[in-house]
Amino acid sequence: MYKFVEVAEMVFRLETGVPGKILAVVGGVHGNELTGVQVVQQIKKDVEAGKINVVSGTLVLALGNLRAIL
Repeated sequence: MYKFVEVAEMVFRLETGVPGKILAVVGGVHGNELTGVQVVQQIKKDVEAGKINVVSGTLVLALGNLRAIL
C-alpha cells in the first residue's frame, strides 16, 4: 500500500523507491474547471486503496489555484 506525502498545500508526492519517471497530475488550474480536481482526488483515493499500482518512479498530484476551488 502506498502513502502520499503532502509536500506543500494540496501537493502530494508518492515515491516508489524504484527508479523511473516522474508523473505530475494537476487539477484546478482554473477555478471553474472542477473535473480536474475530481480526477486528482480520485487518483489519490484509488492509489491509496491499491486500485492503481504505481510500480516505479514518482507520482505527484496537485491542486492549483486553491482560492478558486476551495
